[in-house]
Amino acid sequence: MSADDVRERFACPVSWCYGYSWCHGGDGADPSSWLHESAAQHLPGGLTVTRWATALDGEHWALHTAGGAEIHEAASPGELADLLAQVLQQLRSLTDPPAEV
Repeated sequence: MSADDVRERFACPVSWCYGYSWCHGGDGADPSSWLHESAAQHLPGGLTVTRWATALDGEHWALHTAGGAEIHEAASPGELADLLAQVLQQLRSLTDPPAEV
């Protein structure tokens, strides 16, 4: 498969899917195995989030570093938000003055 084949797109009926042909049967897979993937949504600090799904595996959301490494995968954006809220709470606790004993 050439680099052009990997970048080729078609009008996928899944509204949020980016529609790469190679993961919609271009690799020989039947429709139940097609990978639907969104374009990366950019977040502060260079982070990105993507949404992906297959008919057999359901929907997933993934948080990535600026370099593209996956940080965490969840079943919904709400689960990713909960994780980030926990991270935020721990980071803020690092700046709290130490408790007096």
